[in-house]
Amino acid sequence: IKSDDPQTQRLIDPLSHRITDISHRITMFKVQSIALTAALFGLHHARTAAAVGCYPRYGSGITTYGNGDMVSSSISETTPIVRGASCTSGTNCVGGYVTTGGVKTTKTYNFKCVSNDWCPNSGYAPGTLYEGQAWTKREECSGTAAVPAATIPTQWSEVGCPEQFSAGSDYDEDALVHVKKNAYNMVYRCNKEPANAWCSMAGYEPGTSQYWEQAWTE
Repeated sequence: IKSDDPQTQRLIDPLSHRITDISHRITMFKVQSIALTAALFGLHHARTAAAVGCYPRYGSGITTYGNGDMVSSSISETTPIVRGASCTSGTNCVGGYVTTGGVKTTKTYNFKCVSNDWCPNSGYAPGTLYEGQAWTKREECSGTAAVPAATIPTQWSEVGCPEQFSAGSDYDEDALVHVKKNAYNMVYRCNKEPANAWCSMAGYEPGTSQYWEQAWTE
């Protein structure tokens, strides 16, 4: 900025320097922001690229599942069909259009149980129409995942393992049974009379049904 008046120019010069300095700082801030964004983007992709292990497969000898249980399941997927330009012939010419997609693949995902009521029901298994009512679909996986130590309860301190729960069997108060989980067997005790009358009922199966705690204690 220039002025013919020397006094006015003396006032303008410091202002010009300040404007130049502010512009320089703004430019440096933009450069640093871009660099930071790029670094975070790269870090995110580096993390998501890491392989995730698979939990035990759904239904592999286990018929009882409860909230928080983790399983894996292989799901068939089909890529979306995309129609492009019109055509009259060619490998990808379908119905008069260049068509891509429609490729079937099978991928394995981890799933987390979110319903004691529906997870044991095969009609709500991962990959079925109603899976979302029982399971939450997690990340794609491969190999084997370690079971987090926090998910395994305190080990049974008595000798041997109680018999497996069987609906319809007669259970007295304080009777002990086990229910198979993903990586361990959970032990339950039939409650005192008169609640023990429900211990034999499938609708009160320990650890799974909606009202199991009225009949059993974990």
